[in-house]
Amino acid sequence: MKANAAEQEAPRPGFWGSLSDTERRVILIGTGALIVGTAGFFIARRAVNKRQTRVTLTKATQDGSAASYAMEIAQAFENKDDWWGIQINDIYKTLYAIPSYKVFREVEREYNKLPDQPVLGTDFLEKLTLDESRTTKIILAGKPDQLGARVSGMLLQEWVSRLTNAGSGWGTDEDAITRVLYEIPDKAGAALLDQTLKNSRGYSLDELLEDELSGEELENARLIISTKR
Repeated sequence: MKANAAEQEAPRPGFWGSLSDTERRVILIGTGALIVGTAGFFIARRAVNKRQTRVTLTKATQDGSAASYAMEIAQAFENKDDWWGIQINDIYKTLYAIPSYKVFREVEREYNKLPDQPVLGTDFLEKLTLDESRTTKIILAGKPDQLGARVSGMLLQEWVSRLTNAGSGWGTDEDAITRVLYEIPDKAGAALLDQTLKNSRGYSLDELLEDELSGEELENARLIISTKR
């Protein structure tokens, strides 16, 4: 009777304990494959984004009309050619190519005419991260018909800080560096940033890029700087 009572009181095996060794191996292998596959997707997505942003920045944006700029921004948001997500660097590139804030307002109106498109400003706020959205504002503020076209000392110090912080952690935050480069409004702004880095950190902008980036990323960064107006 005592033996029977002990058997009745013995805890039942849980789900894992009820499985055979073969079943457990199948579950573990499947879980591992799922984890590896998910990681591979994000790595591939990042690689494709970087490859797609390697464009010739010296080429005009289609015919240079407000409608063509609006279409390029919409395509970068929707990314209809593949399924990798928003092409943020294409948005930066197009915004930089717009010659003035007055033209940007025309682009805004054209964008809002596109099928199924909400207000452009709403897309900047809702579809982009806070950092990305802020970069779009700084690019637009740097247009020649805006007060922000004259780079302030405060903005220069902020750029220096952001560039320095981008390489201070584990690895380099390439996206943070790219955002700063696109925010620079012109060659004069790039020269000011270069001189500020030399004065405050002891190295040039190109030396910083060479230290933090390599290969295609370094080439793209230099291309952004070299095509400043």
